[in-house]
Amino acid sequence: MGVLKLEAEERKARVVAKAALHVETGAFIAGLKVHRHSKGYAIVNLDTLAAHKNWGGWNERAGRPIDGIRACRA
Repeated sequence: MGVLKLEAEERKARVVAKAALHVETGAFIAGLKVHRHSKGYAIVNLDTLAAHKNWGGWNERAGRPIDGIRACRA
C-alpha cells in the first residue's frame, strides 16, 4: 500500500500542476486529496463546485445525474 500511496501522491502533484493553470480562487486545488479505498488510493476533489466532477451517469428512473467517484487522472 505504501508504493500505491506514493504513486497517488505523485499523480496528485501532476493534477495540481495542471489545475493551477485553470483556477483563480484556489478552491479547486485546495479540494484535491489522496483517499484510500479498498484496492489502493485515488485522487479526489472535495470541492463540490469543481467542474471536473464525474457524475457517473444518468438515472433514467429518477431523471437526474448520479454522483460519481470524483476521481482525477494524471
